[in-house]
Amino acid sequence: MNVKPLMISTKVATKGMLVKQFFLACSEVAVPAIPVCNRQGQMVGELSLQHIIKMSCLPDYMVELSSVLGEQLSCLQNVEAKASQVLANPVDAYIAPVPEVISSNSPVMKALAIMERNKTSYLFIVDNGKYQGVVTVQAIVNWILTMDTSKVCQMVN
Repeated sequence: MNVKPLMISTKVATKGMLVKQFFLACSEVAVPAIPVCNRQGQMVGELSLQHIIKMSCLPDYMVELSSVLGEQLSCLQNVEAKASQVLANPVDAYIAPVPEVISSNSPVMKALAIMERNKTSYLFIVDNGKYQGVVTVQAIVNWILTMDTSKVCQMVN
């Protein structure tokens, strides 16, 4: 089976969009990322929830020392003000390069293999140079859950 039936249609981000608008676009369809497209509809980058949170809220030292952090973090005062500030920022500083993409005719197993290789849980789907949607591990798992066990075994073998 190919990924087309599992594709999730999303909005696309544009330069100048606010982080809040990006967060809402992802939340509306429960995806971790959306592409950044130019006026011609071509992908010029990507935005991911994880990347924005890491870049705006998590200092490197906290990530490195996460296993020894206590329950009370006095260094994180006024979190609400920081969150409001981040939401009001344009997304431009958080745009990452265009990731590897697949076509809507790509097999599900190929999508999973590429996700695993790239350590991601999603892939953008592009046909004829135009963004179509995104496929996620969660969408694939939901599809697997609708199948009977014998079909799952046939898919893997």
